[in-house]
Amino acid sequence: MAERTTHTDHNGIERTPNEWGFNSFLTAVGAERSARYLGRRGSHWFIWKLADGTYDFTSSASPNLPGHPAELVKEFDVEHAQSRR
Repeated sequence: MAERTTHTDHNGIERTPNEWGFNSFLTAVGAERSARYLGRRGSHWFIWKLADGTYDFTSSASPNLPGHPAELVKEFDVEHAQSRR
């Protein structure tokens, strides 16, 4: 398997380009952390493992997006709003 090109986003989370044309997350933890930064208090999120082994998040239980369908890893609610830069 070829080594992935990675970069750190503005929230300090490591991301990588994927075959569907967007930057996904290297870990489920990174995807959840990013969704928590984006999410508003009371919002519900889903973490997905894509076919290439990277991770994505959505606010939809049935996303119709590139890289989906994918394996559902976790669901969670944002209980506290994160500070934004």
